[in-house]
Amino acid sequence: MRETPPFRWTIAPGGYSIITSRRRDPSAPRDDKERRYITDGRPLQLRAAGTVIYPPLKEFTGLFRTFTEIGSSTERAVDFANRYGLLGGAHSVWISAGVGDDGKEVIAIGEDAFQWIIESMVMRQVLELWDAARQGNHEHLSRHIIWNENGVHFDSHPDLGTDKPDPPFHRSIASIGTAAEGSTSGGGYFEEGDLIRPALTHVQYVINKHLKDCASPKLLWEQQQTRLGVYVVPHSLIGAMWLQFAEAVERNSKFRECTVCGKWFEIASGAGRADKQFCSAYCRTKAHRERQAEPAPTSVKSRVKEARMSAPPRDRLPKSASKKPRTPKPSR
Repeated sequence: MRETPPFRWTIAPGGYSIITSRRRDPSAPRDDKERRYITDGRPLQLRAAGTVIYPPLKEFTGLFRTFTEIGSSTERAVDFANRYGLLGGAHSVWISAGVGDDGKEVIAIGEDAFQWIIESMVMRQVLELWDAARQGNHEHLSRHIIWNENGVHFDSHPDLGTDKPDPPFHRSIASIGTAAEGSTSGGGYFEEGDLIRPALTHVQYVINKHLKDCASPKLLWEQQQTRLGVYVVPHSLIGAMWLQFAEAVERNSKFRECTVCGKWFEIASGAGRADKQFCSAYCRTKAHRERQAEPAPTSVKSRVKEARMSAPPRDRLPKSASKKPRTPKPSR
């Protein structure tokens, strides 16, 4: 895959919050119910004013991993939006954001907070399956990759038992004697009982499904502007994160949490130190300054000297304390 072309995204200057509202775009159903939306509340005609533009894939190489840590918390979803912007794509809809000073209804862009949670959980589950396959964690894989007389299946929630619907809870990966899906060579049959290849095939399926909707190939000029090349271009921030995930699978990338800010970053193979602890030069400098501000550890000799200097002089001690005790003479 070619290097991802420069992708830029936007963040509202005033930040985001959650409001309860209804859709107002032309495609909204007439009986649309109230939902909780993440929005900046700005009218559509003022969205470009003061917008912060940045390259997320370049600045945050492990952004997709950070997104999976939202979990079921809408507060974390809002915090993520304040740092990186809305997800975009099909998630963004027109909503009512109250009434303006002119008495007219304000139409803004909003995204269903519940759908944020679903998107994060789906990506987290696929990420955990990928990590388990790479680490050979058969205990985790055996809970989700199930072999039976019909073939191999993926079970997203094994704790719910067998009484649950098909996708997204259950999906057939392949029947007995069926080749692996998406193989470029046309072969690649599953070996019965294998857990790793079926797991990676499910990872492949989910990532491809999302890329189909939020990224597409384009013919663009290369960075040197000397020739044209085919690039996979995301349409939105959520598309950029699924593309980043796909590229991580391709490279079998390793990631680490920054010891300063907690953001995930990719440890590039063959470039830089393998024990890199910071995601950016800013965090590295901040850690250095914090270490410089800490008091230097003192040696035992220095502590003894400091104790002697802080002790009261002998001439200030009571006479009973300044006199040495007499040693009794031995009796004859």
